[in-house]
Amino acid sequence: MPNLETERLTLRTWKLDDFEPYAAMCADAEVMQFLALDLTVQRSLYVIWGPPHVGGMLEPAALLATLILAVAVRRQRPAFSLTVLAVFMLLVAFPVVFFWLVQPANVAFRQATAVNVPDNWQQLRQRWESGHALRFALQLAAFACLVGSVLFESGRNRHAADRRA
Repeated sequence: MPNLETERLTLRTWKLDDFEPYAAMCADAEVMQFLALDLTVQRSLYVIWGPPHVGGMLEPAALLATLILAVAVRRQRPAFSLTVLAVFMLLVAFPVVFFWLVQPANVAFRQATAVNVPDNWQQLRQRWESGHALRFALQLAAFACLVGSVLFESGRNRHAADRRA
């Protein structure tokens, strides 16, 4: 990523050496009167995605709905197979990948402060990002299976209606 430089300012990507001066800056009360809002926003940004808020219920609800759909289409073999595959992918995405990769990083970052950054923050961040990327891929593949299941069944129903006509 290129640097942006002016007479008084240089914008560049963060380096590991930046965190100690940043922590010192954040420990300064005069500076924090301007940065505290930013930290508050960062800490509160994703609050609605955890239980007991509605966001925290979306994944379990999606999994439950997919399980109900699997029961509903159990006699339509191709649709059932795709739906069961979607259930499996959703179960791997949540809770397995979430509690294996994402949640430990969430806990560590929630407890961190500007002067108390975990020693392994880079590893935690990488696990958090990888966990979210893997969860997205699994959820997208599950959605594709569900769409395929619906399309397959609607095509079968259309062909059955054409044969009867």
